[in-house]
Amino acid sequence: MVAEARYKVRGCTASIAAGSALTEWMLGKDRAGLAGFRPAVAEEAVGGLAAESKHAAVLCGDAIKALVKGLG
Repeated sequence: MVAEARYKVRGCTASIAAGSALTEWMLGKDRAGLAGFRPAVAEEAVGGLAAESKHAAVLCGDAIKALVKGLG
């Protein structure tokens, strides 16, 4: 179960906001819960993203996939 989540980001405002939303969403989730992440979750959490900023939500998905894979 995720008790604490942090991230380090250097990028556009959308990436910063989506990453922050992701860390909040992760709290209390177990591995199965994390695996259920979809980019739309991050997008909704920040109130939507412009078409040119949707990559930020996709990056969150990539990060979660890597995390879940690393958990074994």
